[in-house]
Amino acid sequence: TGAASQAAAAGAAATTPVSHGLSATYWIGLGAGVAALVVLYALMTFERFIIFKLLLSSFFPLVVLILAVLGSIVFGLATPTEAAAVGAFGGFVLAAAYKQLTMSVVKESVFKEMDRDGRIWWGEEGNNIPSIKRFLSEVKSGRVPQTLWEHGEVGHTQDAKKELLAIMDFASSDDVFITPKPVGLLSKILELATTEHSIVLDSFAGSATTAHAVLEANRKDGGNRKFILVECEDYADTLTAERVRRVIQGYAFQGNQREELLRKPLTYTDVKNAANQNGLLAQIAGIENLEEHRFDRIEKKVKDGVLTVEGVKAITERVDGLSGTFTYCTLGAAVEMDKLLSGETLPSFEQLGALLFHTATHEAVNPAVMTGPDAHGLGYLGESSTYHVWLSYRPELAFLQSREAALTLAKARTLAEARPDKRHLVFAPARFVSQKLLEAERLPVDYAPLPWALYRVERSQT
Repeated sequence: TGAASQAAAAGAAATTPVSHGLSATYWIGLGAGVAALVVLYALMTFERFIIFKLLLSSFFPLVVLILAVLGSIVFGLATPTEAAAVGAFGGFVLAAAYKQLTMSVVKESVFKEMDRDGRIWWGEEGNNIPSIKRFLSEVKSGRVPQTLWEHGEVGHTQDAKKELLAIMDFASSDDVFITPKPVGLLSKILELATTEHSIVLDSFAGSATTAHAVLEANRKDGGNRKFILVECEDYADTLTAERVRRVIQGYAFQGNQREELLRKPLTYTDVKNAANQNGLLAQIAGIENLEEHRFDRIEKKVKDGVLTVEGVKAITERVDGLSGTFTYCTLGAAVEMDKLLSGETLPSFEQLGALLFHTATHEAVNPAVMTGPDAHGLGYLGESSTYHVWLSYRPELAFLQSREAALTLAKARTLAEARPDKRHLVFAPARFVSQKLLEAERLPVDYAPLPWALYRVERSQT
C-alpha cells in the first residue's frame, strides 16, 4: 500500500500544472514593441515627430487602446469583463485629455439631441430664444394649479346645496347639510392630485361629495379610483352613505343636468390659431363628436376670458347612476384599556375575538364563522390565510384566573385533530405546556398571551 500511495502521489505531482509566469507570447510582443520604439527613435526626424504628434492628438491613441483591449482578450491576459472595464476607463481618460468630457460639452450634446428630436421651440419665426418643448402625452392634462380658485370655476356653497337637494330628500331646505362642498371643487382637486388608480381618503366625509366626485371622474376617463370615507356623526348612513347609493344607482330628478366638458382661459395665441388643425375649434369639435350622444345639446360660451363647454341633458324622471360599488362598515364598541387592566369592564367574547383576529392576521373576522366559548371557555374565531385562530375567554375574572382558561397539552391535541389542515393560533390567559413540548409532539399549535393582562386583578380588588 505504501508503494501504491507513493505512485499515486507521484502521478498527482506529474499532472499538477506548473505556472511559468506570463506567457511567452506576451514577452515576444513586448520585445517587438520595444524594438519598434528603438527603430522609430533612430529614424525620427523633425517632420516625422510633427506627424507623430498629430497622430497622438487624433485617433491613434484610441486605435492603440482598442488593439490593446482586444489583444489582452485574445492572448488570455485578461477576462472580457476586465478588458472592457480597462477600455472604458481608458476612453474616459482620452476624452478628458482631448477636453471632450466637460459639462459644457455634455450640455451642448444634450441640447443638439433634443433639437434633432423636435423638443426645442425657436418661436414662430425661428429666431427666438430657444426653450424646451413638452408634449401633451408626456405631462398630466389640465392646468397648473393656482392659489385662488374662483367660484365660477369650482362652484360655491349655494351650488353644493342645490346639488344635494337634487339628490336627497329633505323635509325643508333648512335640513340640508350646512356646509356641503360642490362637486366641481372636489373634481378640480382630483384632476390635479390623483391618477386613474388613486385611493382617496376623506376623514370628514359629511355629505359624501368626495365619493360623488371620484365616481364622476371614473366615468369620465374610465379610471379605477377608490374612496375611503369616514363619518362619525349619526347621519353617516342616512346622508353620507345614502348619497353614494343614489349617485351609483341613479335617483329621481326633473330639470336640466349640466356637466362641464372643457374649461380653458383664452389667450391671444389660442384665438389666432383657433382654426389650425390642432387648434381650439378642432378641440371643441372632438369633444362634440365624443360626447354628443350623452347629451341633448352641447353649449359653448366665453365669460370673463374663459371658454366653457358644457353638456346639457333634460331629465324628466330619473338621473342615470354613475355605476360602481362600495361597502358600508360600522365600528364596534370601544375597548377601554384602562378599564380592562383593572377588570372594571371586560368586553364580550365577540368584541375581543374580532379585535384579536384582526390584530394577529391583518384580516377581517367573519362573524358567521365565529363560535362562542364552549364548556371549557374555548371558542373558534375563524380561519385566516395562515392559521385557525382560537380564543380561551369568558368576560369573568374568576374564569380568567382559573387553570381552566389556560392552554394545555390536551387542548392542543384536540385542536390539531379537529382541523389538521393548518397551524393553530390560540389566545389564552396562560399555558401549561411549553412550545418546545408542542413541537416535540408535532402539534402545529402556537400560543399567544391575551394582551393587556386581562386576567390580572389589582390588589385593592382582592
